[in-house]
Amino acid sequence: MKVCTGGCTNSPPLEGGLVRVSLFLTALLFLAVATGNSQVQLPTVSTYYDICKSMDSTAQDAATTKNQGYCMGFFSGFLAGYALVGNIQNPRYCISGAASPDELREVFMKYVRDNPTSLNKNFAVGLNEALAAAYPCNGKQ
Repeated sequence: MKVCTGGCTNSPPLEGGLVRVSLFLTALLFLAVATGNSQVQLPTVSTYYDICKSMDSTAQDAATTKNQGYCMGFFSGFLAGYALVGNIQNPRYCISGAASPDELREVFMKYVRDNPTSLNKNFAVGLNEALAAAYPCNGKQ
């Protein structure tokens, strides 16, 4: 195995296998942390809906500002991750490169208002459902 240090021009590009390994290790780390504390609860749709409602508030208090930052930080981070790895296999949604964090927040909030029974679902499940409804792939892979 040849190791290249600096100035290499024939390094192979990152491939799907490396991305999958990275995602697997991240998931494994999450599980290790989560199982180490039996009190850990995954957030629900309701949790994020309540936090992100603060974006519509005109209040200037510290709690509102914190919630606004948390909400936009989450959706900004989600878009950054999506831009890096996207939907690797069998995509459920295809987000345009022009989408903004605020657009994703609006999609999520509308989905919850239109589907109030989603409030008790795990947040990851609810977000995936919202994005699949708003950004169908229409055969794009």
